[in-house]
Amino acid sequence: MENYIKEAKHGFSTNRIPTYSFKASELDLLLKLFTYNLFELFKMYHCSAPIKSCTNQRFRGEIVQAVGVFVSHIRKIMLNIQEGYLHKQVFRLMVQGVQQLE
Repeated sequence: MENYIKEAKHGFSTNRIPTYSFKASELDLLLKLFTYNLFELFKMYHCSAPIKSCTNQRFRGEIVQAVGVFVSHIRKIMLNIQEGYLHKQVFRLMVQGVQQLE
């Protein structure tokens, strides 16, 4: 349980209180915990085995921030993935899993 608490603190800044208002701080904490739960569900259902054990910080650094650039072409927005991207296949599988939700 301590690891889950540490992940919520470091990955989603649940240890920071943004306002002096109790209600606003409570809402902020609830939104952060909701986001943490959505992230864990996403990893559980749409990620491969090695990625499921990633922390939020590692997931952002290796999967999200290193992907590529968005390009607008013929009324479509596309994501051009870098050629040397290490987790290209893992990323494509995650995108396909999310597209199946529609």
